[in-house]
Amino acid sequence: QMNGINYGTGVRSFTQVNTEVCSLLYSNVVKELSCDNNTTVFDAYSGAGLMTALIANSAKKVVGIEIIPEAVKIADKLMKDNGLNDKVKNYCGKCEDLLPMLIEKEREISANISVVLDPPRKGCENSVLEAIIKSGVDKIVYVSCLPQSLARDVGILVGSLVSRNGEIIREKEFTPRYIVEKVIPFEMFPNTKHIETLCVLKKNS
Repeated sequence: QMNGINYGTGVRSFTQVNTEVCSLLYSNVVKELSCDNNTTVFDAYSGAGLMTALIANSAKKVVGIEIIPEAVKIADKLMKDNGLNDKVKNYCGKCEDLLPMLIEKEREISANISVVLDPPRKGCENSVLEAIIKSGVDKIVYVSCLPQSLARDVGILVGSLVSRNGEIIREKEFTPRYIVEKVIPFEMFPNTKHIETLCVLKKNS
């Protein structure tokens, strides 16, 4: 159990093993989203659904996207066991394939849209970032275990970096699409060089 949610995991499903720091991290994700009853949240790379469920306690609706079938099955059971079936919909597939279509569809009916990104170490596919930029979501909460990929992806979202012909190029002049509001490090992996980082971006209005 974590923060009032009963959860499980599987052999191939990603789950943070440092539960104490994980609880703190996920609590901060929910806090920084600051959802209301009109907010839909997309939880990209949602794993076995624990963070999705925690977000669902305060959002109008949460959409989880995960590529591993076992994890999606566990996430569906988690929602059922915690009485969240009516607030959460989990999809199995690649974020780069599903996220653009789902955000576009949701934009037609939802006033406020936020995205949580918790990708693997390599970071997000460019098509995922482009879908977020195109949709103009209101807030992005990015959870990263590698500062290098976080810096690259945040640069693309903000507009200081651009991907051209497979290369990342710095833009000399640009108007920020998003403003970095907060960066919080978490010592998820004590006595190693690794760090977990929470980055909050808000649309530049």
